[in-house]
Amino acid sequence: MKKFIACLATTAILLFVAIVYTSIDIEGYVRKFIDNYKAGGENTQTNVSDIPEKKKVSRNISFDERIEKGDKLIENGYSGLAIKEYSQASKLDETKAEPYIKIGKIHLQEKSIDKAYENFAIALKLEPNNIEAKIYSAKSLIKKDQFSEATKILASISEENQMAQFYQGMMEAFNLDKVSAKKHFQQAIDLNTTEEFSNNARKFIEAIETFESSSGSEEVYYKALISKVYNEIEEFHLAKALSSSGIQEKNDYRDLWILLGYSCFKIEDMKCALDSFTRAQNLDPEKTETLYFLGLTYFELDRLDDAEKSLELALENGFEPALQAKQKLAEIYFVNKEYTEAVTYYESIAQENPQDIEAFVRPIWIYLEHLLKPEKALKLALDALKNNPNNAMSYNLLGWAYFANGKLDKAEENLKKALEIDPNLAAAWLNLGQLEEAKKNLDEAKNYYKKAYELGKNDAVGNLALKKYNELSQK
Repeated sequence: MKKFIACLATTAILLFVAIVYTSIDIEGYVRKFIDNYKAGGENTQTNVSDIPEKKKVSRNISFDERIEKGDKLIENGYSGLAIKEYSQASKLDETKAEPYIKIGKIHLQEKSIDKAYENFAIALKLEPNNIEAKIYSAKSLIKKDQFSEATKILASISEENQMAQFYQGMMEAFNLDKVSAKKHFQQAIDLNTTEEFSNNARKFIEAIETFESSSGSEEVYYKALISKVYNEIEEFHLAKALSSSGIQEKNDYRDLWILLGYSCFKIEDMKCALDSFTRAQNLDPEKTETLYFLGLTYFELDRLDDAEKSLELALENGFEPALQAKQKLAEIYFVNKEYTEAVTYYESIAQENPQDIEAFVRPIWIYLEHLLKPEKALKLALDALKNNPNNAMSYNLLGWAYFANGKLDKAEENLKKALEIDPNLAAAWLNLGQLEEAKKNLDEAKNYYKKAYELGKNDAVGNLALKKYNELSQK
């Protein structure tokens, strides 16, 4: 009986603790305990499985909390999850436009223009005077090439809002109303809420005044000036439409063909881009910008031989920045498995940018994995370390190169130095794994491969580490 009383007391204490955290059937639990005691004698230990689980207390998340969660998800790059939060918010308060505006902005950023417009349209239906909804609805209409509708929506905004004034000015400039455009751009500058809009407004005013100061200039010159600004501020649909209009007036205007080609290239209309740059080249075969962009267009169309010829010709004619052309040529040669030519350009890029450690990665990799010239890789790796002495990747590349040259002690020393600087550098863990595998320390190698995979999931390093780990596991 003493044991029974002691057990009962213990149970009472447990129950008291349980009451603090959850609501349970106390009387039923005590009755069950006594019945168990009578049935089983001295066996009165309390099992974890006998204690009822704590009930989870659910709490309704408010509209503002849903919006805040969505905003944080956007900050961290989770747009899909953010849309779900905003959608939940829209159900909590069906009168507010805010969730739809935020969803529309995501779709606009991701180039889902129709979905963006649909959400802005819902926002305007809920709040017809919402300035933000009007502006973004107009932005989506511009990307749908519905310029008249965009102009109408923007014209309905009378408030002194910098973004609204700027977009009103853009559309007036597009519609060739220079006086009204300058007025709106100046108002945007005077409001000066955001420096970006102020700076871009100044670009338009400068373009308009350049045209106005050129007495006797044709209207097509104005279209070229404004199209150039549109391209600079990434309003490519407006640039495409206005430059096309100018070409209809003067189809031998080389610069308009280049502007049209560039805007088409940026909105991924490669057929238009190819036709435009080809027309520009026919008008001026040695224009380096034309040759460069023609090369890029050929590359996107998978016409690599044509791309190579155009880019090489651009460099021969003095294209600047030459680095950009070299990078694309190196990529073309690499894709074509012309590794000697590729590494020549990659080395040149590294020499021009010795403080950019990433510039050394590709040529070292080519020397080690494709051309089988580890001594060349080592020379480059030493140069990389010299110019980037505090960078973990420098020591990783040097360790990798020493390993390929059979200098295992120096390889290990540099790889461990890399991990001292950056313990999360997956490539260094991968190379350590290869080093230990070469030394027949297979368990250690597997541990390093596992670490490399965990740090580099879904990238080339992680995938290779996983492959090597599985290969060792099968031995």
